[in-house]
Amino acid sequence: MDGGIPEIVLEGFSVKIDGQPVPIPSRVYRDIGEPIKPPGGYVTLSEKSGNIIVSYSGSDGVGSFTCDFVFKGSRFERANVYPYGSILMNLEPLVRE
Repeated sequence: MDGGIPEIVLEGFSVKIDGQPVPIPSRVYRDIGEPIKPPGGYVTLSEKSGNIIVSYSGSDGVGSFTCDFVFKGSRFERANVYPYGSILMNLEPLVRE
């Protein structure tokens, strides 16, 4: 329900690059609610300008979002959070470092 208390909140998020764990500060993800909520949730892995990007979506309707976790080399760089509609409106993401 938009504006309500999320049923699911991320408690942990881990990534390994070349077999080594990459620390990700919990402040970056601990308030992200309703991750990967069906039917529209997804997780993708891509590479752009030498960076590794783990993208996922969450929630639904007006409360939906996409979050890109960006890794440079073997370290966490930042997370770009795109609230519902922000990409279509060409708005800057909410950056978490």
